[in-house]
Amino acid sequence: MSSVPSIARWLLEHFGSGPDNDAIMGDIAEQYAQGRSRIWYWQQVVTAIAISMIRECWNHKLLASQALVRGWLGLYLCSYLGRLFGNLASWSRWWRADWIRVPGYTLWWLLSLFLIGYLVARVNRSHRVPFVLLFTVSSCGVAWSWFAFALRYFMGPGSPRYYFFFILLNLSMPAAILAGGGLLRFKVAEKGQS
Repeated sequence: MSSVPSIARWLLEHFGSGPDNDAIMGDIAEQYAQGRSRIWYWQQVVTAIAISMIRECWNHKLLASQALVRGWLGLYLCSYLGRLFGNLASWSRWWRADWIRVPGYTLWWLLSLFLIGYLVARVNRSHRVPFVLLFTVSSCGVAWSWFAFALRYFMGPGSPRYYFFFILLNLSMPAAILAGGGLLRFKVAEKGQS
């Protein structure tokens, strides 16, 4: 039998937040070794991550709601500062060019999302994984809904040059938050191990 899917195992190892995460990883791997399919393994991994996040947030409702409020206040502050910066920068003849403004806003939002993920994780160190995942799910759900709405109603034939940056921002948004929250770290094997 082949080994377990490495990406799914990595996701469960890093995003599973329950105290029994190692036992769950072992149980799923054992059943997979007995002949279960890769699709079954992926379903189990996604379910285990979701259940552990929901359980941790449910057991710590006040802390989870504080993490969401902090994250969303951070998004509001970054949105305000971005608009302020855009208004001030509109006086510059260089900033008026679309080839600078749109990538500048995209970079601004990615850095802001990274810092907000860091803030959510830093304030809630003991529950870092579920709270950063909760904020990521909530903010991406709203942002992707707005993005779909904007694609449908506001982006006409004259704005395809912006599609790349809008798509880039929306696809890299969860990665920026998770990286800021410290959830995308890779464990480096020690030199003595093989």
